[in-house]
Amino acid sequence: MSSASCSIPVSFEDPLQRVVFEEIRGMGSIDSRRLRALLPARVTNRGFPDFDLDEFLAPHEVTEKEIGHSLRVHCSFSIAAIRDEERRAGLAIRWNPVLFDS
Repeated sequence: MSSASCSIPVSFEDPLQRVVFEEIRGMGSIDSRRLRALLPARVTNRGFPDFDLDEFLAPHEVTEKEIGHSLRVHCSFSIAAIRDEERRAGLAIRWNPVLFDS
């Protein structure tokens, strides 16, 4: 994937994630060994002196409640996007958010 085809998401919850994304994107096509070698210094130079790549890439445990919340948020965004498209097309859908609030 070329860096030109990879757009920056509208927002990041964590500024560190944005910087990591921008640095990876800025390096373009690069093999994983070189990426792992260069990324920590580049992120540190962007204002994150305590950046630890291994910690950043480590799996993070989440609770069922966090997973449920994330699904509800993402489904809400998806439904909103579908409704917008259908409004533009003159259609209507019925969606019951209670199905996702268990």
